[in-house]
Amino acid sequence: MGNEAGDLDSLANFALRAENLYALGLAGINNPFEELLCSDDPIIPMPSQVSQFALVDHNVLRITYASTTASVVAGTANPRIVEPAGSCSSLVARSYLSFSNLSIPPELSTLLLSAILIDTRGLKMGGKALNVDREAVAILIPQSLSAHNEEVSALSDNQQITHLPSVQSLSATLGDNKLSVSHLSTRDLLLRRDYKEYVFSMPVSEDATQSCNVIKVGLVTLSHKRHSRL
Repeated sequence: MGNEAGDLDSLANFALRAENLYALGLAGINNPFEELLCSDDPIIPMPSQVSQFALVDHNVLRITYASTTASVVAGTANPRIVEPAGSCSSLVARSYLSFSNLSIPPELSTLLLSAILIDTRGLKMGGKALNVDREAVAILIPQSLSAHNEEVSALSDNQQITHLPSVQSLSATLGDNKLSVSHLSTRDLLLRRDYKEYVFSMPVSEDATQSCNVIKVGLVTLSHKRHSRL
């Protein structure tokens, strides 16, 4: 359970993330509400029937799942990987490929590739992309649905991955979709798309009637397009 509008590596509400819908379409999933299992599907246990949850891309359980018996499971993932990366999907791809008897299907390669390019802004130089991200992209491109023979051979010649036409084109399209928020309401944009809330307990003076003050702080990230003027 996690962010209501999650990034591509932790899908949640499809309507809030146009870039996710585009990436899913590339992988052949054109009707995600019908083709993917969602948390509100009848087959999924009701929140009251579940006591342990794993958080994905979020800091607290949504109020829908919070209860006196609910707890967040931490430290039980296997493998549990904690290291710097521009995108979590790069670590997922590397872990997947560590098994010699497994190969990543083209559809999954495309989704992982898209997630990495979204998170790292197309492996932008001087940005958050690290070697683990570039190495993952180099492996995923030949296996993805975006593969082109001339680009696969170019990788073996140590051509910079960021210069590959498929990387540049896919990164640009995903970026444009990510900034496409005109269809969202103010509530969707501010309180649902990328909102996280933190609760802090602040001590009060000795003569106060309460033992502490509770302060709630909301954090939201807004994307916008920059327009240049001549």
